[in-house]
Amino acid sequence: MVLYWPGPIPSGVTISLPAPVTPLPNGSVTSNLQVSAGTAATIGTFTLRVRGLSGTISNTTDISLQITEATTPSPTPRAGCFIVTAAYRSEMAGEVVYIRHVRDNMIGSSEVGKMLVNGWNAFYYSWSPLIARSVSESELLQTAFRMMLLPLFSIVRLTAFVYDVAMPFNSTVASVIAFLLAAASSVAVYVATPLLTLRLIYRKCSDLWRSRLPGKSSM
Repeated sequence: MVLYWPGPIPSGVTISLPAPVTPLPNGSVTSNLQVSAGTAATIGTFTLRVRGLSGTISNTTDISLQITEATTPSPTPRAGCFIVTAAYRSEMAGEVVYIRHVRDNMIGSSEVGKMLVNGWNAFYYSWSPLIARSVSESELLQTAFRMMLLPLFSIVRLTAFVYDVAMPFNSTVASVIAFLLAAASSVAVYVATPLLTLRLIYRKCSDLWRSRLPGKSSM
């Protein structure tokens, strides 16, 4: 079997075939042609001719080879912490970097942990950019949110501690426990506590209002 370029010859391209093969009478056989192009290969469309020979019988096939410019895959964008970044005005702030480290390099270090982090990111990024935009435009909101985020930093430090304790036993279990701890603590601090506080205030106000209705006397 013979390989050659009937037209322009590209540079930086290597072609090869395994050892010669011989088909059985009235049969067929497969031979794998290998073509590789280096980063400095000539860009364009070229014709590679393959000629098979067996005694006085020959068969020729032309293969069109297109070489395009090499591309470097874009790095996966690093998921940000929008609200914390807006509150501290920089994604390189120590608080932002630490939260991202615990999320990506600790909780997200295992496959299961990465799935949990991606699921949380999908939820978080569905509403956080709007809040982050408002915070970034107001110094008053930035100050208020920095105070509101203080419990979060305690949660993150506790999460990192629990992960470090569980990590020597099983990385996946450590990721899951750390994620569940962070999620449960965040819900307790930023959802359950405000709701319970509002409910308590509402009940107090309702009791006060009912006590002032006509016909009600204080004991």
